[in-house]
Amino acid sequence: MSHAPSSIGLAAAGIFVGVTTLAMSALHTDDPRATETLVPTSEPASTFRPPPTENWLGENAESDNKARRKAHYARIHRAPPGVDWKLIERDNGLRRLSRRNTLATRPPDVELVAAWQERGSDNQAGRMHVARTSPDGTQLYAGSSLGGIWRGELDGTNWEPLGDNLYGGAHWLEVIEATSTSDPPILVVASDGGLIHTSTDDGETWVAPSGLDPTYGVRRLLRMRDGTDTLVMVVANDREYVVVRSTDWGASFQPILSLDGFAGDAWADRNGDSTLFVVTADGIQRSDDHGDTWVPLSGLPAETSRAELTGSEAGAPRLWMVTSGNALYRSDDAGESFEYVTEVYDYWGTLNASIQDVDRFAWGGVEVHYTEDAGAGWDVVNRWWEYYDDPANVLHADIPGLDVEVDAFGQEHWYIDTDGGLYESTDGLVSTQNLSLQGLRVSQYYDTHTSIEPPYHVSAGAQDQGYQFTYGVEQTDDVLAFEQAISGDYAHLTSSDGTHARVYSVYPGFILVQNNVDEPWLDYLDFPTDEAYSWIPPIVADPTDRLAFYFPARKLYRYSYSPGAGATYEAWSDEDFSEGGGDYISALTFSPLDPSRAYL
Repeated sequence: MSHAPSSIGLAAAGIFVGVTTLAMSALHTDDPRATETLVPTSEPASTFRPPPTENWLGENAESDNKARRKAHYARIHRAPPGVDWKLIERDNGLRRLSRRNTLATRPPDVELVAAWQERGSDNQAGRMHVARTSPDGTQLYAGSSLGGIWRGELDGTNWEPLGDNLYGGAHWLEVIEATSTSDPPILVVASDGGLIHTSTDDGETWVAPSGLDPTYGVRRLLRMRDGTDTLVMVVANDREYVVVRSTDWGASFQPILSLDGFAGDAWADRNGDSTLFVVTADGIQRSDDHGDTWVPLSGLPAETSRAELTGSEAGAPRLWMVTSGNALYRSDDAGESFEYVTEVYDYWGTLNASIQDVDRFAWGGVEVHYTEDAGAGWDVVNRWWEYYDDPANVLHADIPGLDVEVDAFGQEHWYIDTDGGLYESTDGLVSTQNLSLQGLRVSQYYDTHTSIEPPYHVSAGAQDQGYQFTYGVEQTDDVLAFEQAISGDYAHLTSSDGTHARVYSVYPGFILVQNNVDEPWLDYLDFPTDEAYSWIPPIVADPTDRLAFYFPARKLYRYSYSPGAGATYEAWSDEDFSEGGGDYISALTFSPLDPSRAYL
């Protein structure tokens, strides 16, 4: 399984307390910018590593943070009763995809079109979900959260985008050899949200398959490796989960097995056999004819509403299954019986097993957990914080996908899809190499801030790729590398005077301050206590004082900052904008004509 991205459209934030005008007559009018020094009075905490915010290990922390993030999304997309904003966004995205298909076949006159130019980052890859090798085994295809499909060399060089126009993400991917050697491979892509498309022209255009009811979720997409390239998917519609099949390379799908309300899964042999396994509410079923007929094997070892399934061809095959209670089971007799192994934790529904080593199995969450002895012992590939000292060889946190392929020389490759790009292991997860150090441009950004002073430094807050900046933007066509100053998620970058002498931003839990331009150092400030506020509060710099900013909560707070020595804050107004309820200020801006006037 893989998971939806956590990036958000901050510009579309709703205002929940109505629009209020504040006359900020007591704003400081003395401008300290001419005399202040930017030298820290104490050594900054340069080794501070905030945990990943997508999920985090610890009792209840993962579910609590996920709940807060979902509540935040619901608030910023507030809609009248009966209006589903997710469906509206889906329809909008599909309309844009249709328009881009038209533009790809009938492009406009270039001289009449204004074009955006991509500037970065070139070196800070974001969330990846899936990887597949090309039919001839010479190239690598990879699917990202919202950045489409990418193709590169096996060593992670020469990445190029194939699906910038693909709406909804590429969370599942299969690459099928075309009938003509002169044609590019057929790309079949699905999103976790149920969007399914194929492309026969290297991603220039995308077509939805026929034969499917409206689909709102995909739990598995796999290709039979028996020479037929039959595709099998586990999908959810508005009535049930169902296993569907395509015998025409994704052009159409037909149902082959209903799972009713059970969130099941499928696994197929990757060595050329035609065996297909599906876990249903009644247990494991096997088909040797692509789903025309089914043989029941065993019941489920425990009552469950959901199960994920994978297997190792090196066994009978050996099957591995995780149920909704996060219990891990193993079958050593091709699904005839299962035995309990352990309870998985830090688990996102991501799992896979070695093709060649029957005892090697792994699951993913914030970190990758694996066994080399069929579950007798467990280890993690690395702890999430170790990444920052060696990004080239240590996994980034958060694992939406694990994939296993065998190349033409018989070498097994594990591909680890992380929130910080794509990794590879050729020794069964003992060591890993980063394949996305350059050119895999799929970072997801909450916010950016461009300095008004040449050479136009840029700072950016990324989803799980931290607070990033450049030391200047040359006026060229180059895509720039960004430096990651600190891990985590940052948004609402704000500066009093538009320069980067001081930039405030916010992480879900503290305020980050960048001091200085050419030799930046970071400071960290606490949120106000006993308050209610957004998941990522929209702080705003005081437009007249570089050493102050405003924090919107139930009340509006003004912080006075001392570089290297912390900050003090006070309620700037006695007004409780929640009116005694659970609301809080969701947006704040100052008049560009009169900085003593603010709107929220």
